[in-house]
Amino acid sequence: TVPESQLGFLADDRNVGRYLVARKGVVDKAAAMLLTTIKWRDANEMYGTGTPEPDYRNNCFVPVGLDHARSIVFYSNHARTLELDAEKTFLHTFRVFESCISDDDDISRVVWIMDFNGFGFKHCSTRQVSIACDWFGNHFPERLGQIVLLSPPKIFQTMWGFVVRTMDADSARKIQILQTDEEMRTYFADHFSPETGQWLLATSKTDPANGYPTGTDLSLIPRTKWKGPPVVGLSAADGECAAVTRNPSFAAGPPVLSPPPLPPAAEEPDECTPSTFFDISW
Repeated sequence: TVPESQLGFLADDRNVGRYLVARKGVVDKAAAMLLTTIKWRDANEMYGTGTPEPDYRNNCFVPVGLDHARSIVFYSNHARTLELDAEKTFLHTFRVFESCISDDDDISRVVWIMDFNGFGFKHCSTRQVSIACDWFGNHFPERLGQIVLLSPPKIFQTMWGFVVRTMDADSARKIQILQTDEEMRTYFADHFSPETGQWLLATSKTDPANGYPTGTDLSLIPRTKWKGPPVVGLSAADGECAAVTRNPSFAAGPPVLSPPPLPPAAEEPDECTPSTFFDISW
């Protein structure tokens, strides 16, 4: 029996389609995977708009706007996370996903920026790796656009090698490592708005012990999540983000609530094959 809270999730053909793709069109396997997810979603209170609010105070997994392909961009940092329970940390992560993804607005993919500023041996948790592989592999199919690692240290290599071995080849190819400031600036400029790129660079250079760059206000996230980072310098000028200075301080301005409008519809292709329909190249 499908829980009442998950009837809308199951009735959405887009959700069903993602599980079919994840199981390469094998209906029995896709159905089993989907049923497991429905039970998991109900047990963890994943109710769409009725999902409990994420815990931004104790967890560092923050939406910072959309990239140029309309994927929702998230920033995370171990050293800024106060929550010690790995399951609660990932529960926060998935509640953030639930509150930010909007298929109706063509916001269906995620880009995860993992900042290793302040990362140390104490952050190498096999429990986190186990939960991440389980939850992402079984309950979040066909959502990952890219994972971007900012300056991962050598201590991370052993743990990351384990993670990569558990991933399929397609997922492993979505990982991008940026070690230098030059690489970060180039990548951010190519994929993100100036506001998002500037905030990511400033945050990656700010000591986690000192929190976030000046002007960051996590309470703004419900209204800024699709527009850019949670700073007081975002304004609703013609649906675009206001310009901000190139330092960790940001000028004041009101946040916005709705996602930016969809771009004009592209001309329909002659035919739609699985390889073209699910293409997520930049």
